[in-house]
Amino acid sequence: IFGVSFEATELIENRKRLQTYLNHLLQYSNENFYWMDLNSNILLCNNSQAKFFGYDDPQQLIGKNIYNFAQKMGWSKELANKIRQHDVEVINNKSSQQYEEKGFFRGEKKTFLSSKSPFFDDDDNIIGIFGLAVDISEQKRREELLRLAKESA
Repeated sequence: IFGVSFEATELIENRKRLQTYLNHLLQYSNENFYWMDLNSNILLCNNSQAKFFGYDDPQQLIGKNIYNFAQKMGWSKELANKIRQHDVEVINNKSSQQYEEKGFFRGEKKTFLSSKSPFFDDDDNIIGIFGLAVDISEQKRREELLRLAKESA
């Protein structure tokens, strides 16, 4: 009984530690992290993702999808459709993909490098997508300035 009790206690402590690490990742990461179901409805996201879409709490995004955000952010339906198509490609290909997703965000032209991956259950069925989006707008601006400088030299 002692061995089983010790093992259960250790499992509980490991689970609590893992939960703490996950919470810190979600709370303190500067990149936008999200986990969605097969219909692109948000199941989980971090503070950075919530703030990007103008929310104070990540819980406010649960159940919302790209079309809800497009409407709130003033995006075109074409941009929302393109982002959704990227999700569908990840699901259909059952593999991770990277995309440059461009658009206007709060009136400013932005480019995000979005890495999207399928999320599988224990039976190897895709149950959703998780992703990480990094704002690479400044890098893209520098690349464009460098290109223009080379052309004019």
